[in-house]
Amino acid sequence: MRYILPAIGAAAITGMLIPTQKVAAADDAGKKMAVYSLDSSDPYSTDTLKTLVIEKLAEQDSNIILNNVDISNSQMSVSGLNMNKPGIQAVTIKIGLAQNDDSTKSLGYSVTETAAINVVKTSTPTLKLKKVSVVVNNGDAWNPSSYISSISDDSGALPVLKEVDNVNMSVDGDYYASYTAVNAEGYSTTAVLNVTVKTPQEVLDARAAAEEAEATAQKEAEEKKAAEEKKAKEAAALAAAQATTTSGNKVYGVSGSNPYSGGWSNCTAGAWEAVYENLGVSLPNFGDAGSWLYSASADGYSTGGSPAVGSVAVYSHHVAYVDQVSADGSAVHIIEGNYNGHYNERWVSASGDGFQANIGYIYVK
Repeated sequence: MRYILPAIGAAAITGMLIPTQKVAAADDAGKKMAVYSLDSSDPYSTDTLKTLVIEKLAEQDSNIILNNVDISNSQMSVSGLNMNKPGIQAVTIKIGLAQNDDSTKSLGYSVTETAAINVVKTSTPTLKLKKVSVVVNNGDAWNPSSYISSISDDSGALPVLKEVDNVNMSVDGDYYASYTAVNAEGYSTTAVLNVTVKTPQEVLDARAAAEEAEATAQKEAEEKKAAEEKKAKEAAALAAAQATTTSGNKVYGVSGSNPYSGGWSNCTAGAWEAVYENLGVSLPNFGDAGSWLYSASADGYSTGGSPAVGSVAVYSHHVAYVDQVSADGSAVHIIEGNYNGHYNERWVSASGDGFQANIGYIYVK
């Protein structure tokens, strides 16, 4: 529980507690007077006083039978009473009793007495909040007093204000704050503030952007690492394949039936010649190197993305004959024309020759 405003001093409290103490009074002749207590906020204070006076008369006078008295039709006049003034007041009360039956006939009994009226002020303090609900930013400081519009009491003394809440400024959610104002008489007023803790949208957007950037960077790092590992693996496989090549240094010539001109200075002529001399197959003219894959497929040859011994490797602007494939399939040994203008043999990655990416393989047989 939080006390936002200072407590009222002991002296002030004692002065306001008169209504709870036993009060006695006497008139000028020393005669003991009756004392009646009335609530200043009672809208029927006159009827309340009349009932109290008649009940007291019945206690003091055995001739008055309370059940025979029609209190509502009995008459009473009071002089000297001010209900807007708290405290003890000396008044004169006149009572005319009525009988409790249909005739409402007077009982013929009237009383005039001097009495003391203790007017007790019981109004509750006033407590107003600026709003009934607020939205606050996650991470901000919680200041419950800043939401109070006003707090007061008719007595002029500042009420004690107590505040309790379950607000957690670090966790988004719905909470409450309860404020209670208590005056010197012990009367209280309570108001409740609904509190929503919410992370600002710009913070959420920045957080999401940071997370996305981190995820992108991590993905790029993983892709780079995978590419480097793949490159290293291909290089190792290529080196191993080069160390165990069994090409036999075969000497290739130029067949008179080769549909391509230029001999081994032309890659298409070289690939056609290597197929012919290794497999005994005379391929048709498939056109330029880049069109070989499409033309071969259209001519009924099988094509695919995996290397095989006896296949033709097709690149975007180059073709070569595959006479060996590494054990793991990551490297191929090719025989090619127009490698710097002449015949050549070498190991290359199955996915490219180092200059051009492989776009597929033609399976001749």
